[in-house]
This record gives sequence, structure tokens and C-alpha cells, in this order.
Amino acid sequence: MNGGGRAATPIHRLEILHDYTRLVIIVDINTSRPDIENERDHSHLHLTEIATGKIVVTGTTFSRVSYDIPGSSSGSRACADCATRKPRAAKVIAANIR
Repeated sequence: MNGGGRAATPIHRLEILHDYTRLVIIVDINTSRPDIENERDHSHLHLTEIATGKIVVTGTTFSRVSYDIPGSSSGSRACADCATRKPRAAKVIAANIR
């Protein structure tokens, strides 16, 4: 971000607070287990000027990531899928903030 040179002293601090929600989208009618879930990341952000402590910008953004969990219970498969869901959601949040 600084062209390979020495990093400048930061003048702002960005704080991001995440609120995650999971929602079952499709349920297998034979097993009553979820087949597809949707995870929503609703993020609140504050940009604060470090010298004064004054909040300069506030805002909210969100991302939704869908994922399949066929043939398994939501708990075990959903936990295993976290490794791919969270980074995908974080990329969307970062792009929205940018």
C-alpha cells in the first residue's frame, strides 16, 4: 500500500464490528436437514481520527454467502465450510468499504 517504501504513521483507525446470521434456505423434505444455508455478515464501521478521537465516518455494509450442505447435519458440515465462507464474506465486505 505504500509502494514498497517506509510506512507512514497512521492518522486514522478503522473499526469493524461484525454481526453474523445463518439462515436455512432449502430443507431436504425426506430428512428435514438443511441442504442450502445462507450466512449474512452485517458490518458496522467507524473511521476515527487517532489524534482527536473524533469519529470521521460511520457506515454499514453487508455480505451474503450461500453454501451447500447436502447429506449431512447442519452443525458438522457448516463448521467445516467456515474455512471458505468467512474469507468470501470478508472479501465482499472489504470491497464494499473500499
